[in-house]
Amino acid sequence: MTESVAAEVKQYGIDVNCICPGGVDTEGYRQAFGKGKAENPRLMLPEEIAELAVFLASDASSSITGTAVDAFGGTNPLFS
Repeated sequence: MTESVAAEVKQYGIDVNCICPGGVDTEGYRQAFGKGKAENPRLMLPEEIAELAVFLASDASSSITGTAVDAFGGTNPLFS
């Protein structure tokens, strides 16, 4: 979907990207899943997701469009 939307609006100078976060250490996450970092030492911090969003919104990412960025801090089971 990200690629399709990016292709449709590129002619207007609009870049479309998607951030796909894994577990993020927030109060809501801890309420839903328990201790969080004690069980999973590499949850993302909200600030890390925000930094990625700022980068994607900046001119520094002008050549990036139609991309889904996995931001899971190594919590993907493939990396265990």
